[in-house]
Amino acid sequence: MNIIIFDSLGGGIPGLSWKLYSKMQPGWERISAVSWSDAMNKLGTKLSEGKRTGIYKIDTLQLWSHGQPGKPLLNNKPIESAFVKFLSVCVTPKSLVWFRSCSVFYGQTGLEFAERTVQELHCRVAGHTRIIGWPRQSGLYSVRPNQHFVDPFDQIVPDWKKNVSSRTAPHTIWAGAMTFPNEW
Repeated sequence: MNIIIFDSLGGGIPGLSWKLYSKMQPGWERISAVSWSDAMNKLGTKLSEGKRTGIYKIDTLQLWSHGQPGKPLLNNKPIESAFVKFLSVCVTPKSLVWFRSCSVFYGQTGLEFAERTVQELHCRVAGHTRIIGWPRQSGLYSVRPNQHFVDPFDQIVPDWKKNVSSRTAPHTIWAGAMTFPNEW
């Protein structure tokens, strides 16, 4: 099952784009969440509904929300350990959990978040090292279980708020892409 969870309280252009663009993804389940507990409850309901069809584990989960180094945010609140613990029973070793949020993998805090999350979920975890937006989302890296996440070479900007996506930045995808190269 492919699932998008987006911050329904996200304001401005990002919030509007999450609401509209998530509707345009054929084959993807869509969850609008106001908090981590709301996301957990709605995700549980979706997966329970999937048991009737035999699809009750996550293949890919994308979280569309604001972020900071080491902190995907829902309603400006950092990810909760209860949500990560819940996800750990919803994924398989072949799953991908993609934090499609600004700068979640940036710097030492981001690296620690990436390694901690992949250890807790036991699946591939992806995130961005840069401020992302429309039309480009740069600095996309992933880490797999039993793999050490190495500090990406594109994190040379000391202030994460100035580390923005660009056409020439490493590991850049178009904002509408729903996949990325496996080697990233």
